Amino acid sequence: MALGERIRDLREKKKLSQETLAFDLDVHRTYVGLIEQARRFPSMQMLIRIAEELDVTLAELFSGVEDRAKALTKTSRSVKSSALETRRPQ
Repeated sequence: MALGERIRDLREKKKLSQETLAFDLDVHRTYVGLIEQARRFPSMQMLIRIAEELDVTLAELFSGVEDRAKALTKTSRSVKSSALETRRPQ
């Protein structure tokens, strides 16, 4: 699970709208949406604030995210390796 998906899941479990969470964080609603879509990446300070508003620890906020990051890294390495193999002169 990606971080944005995790934030969305936790927000929805608390029955908060993006607008309410954004208001509590003192940011624009679209910023919360962009974070959830992985189009914006919050600072550590913002992640701490998000965790506080969602009543979870940072560890809980990142729960499951590490597995997703590892899978993406493995996929990225595989793609790069394949690209390098096709570029090598014969």
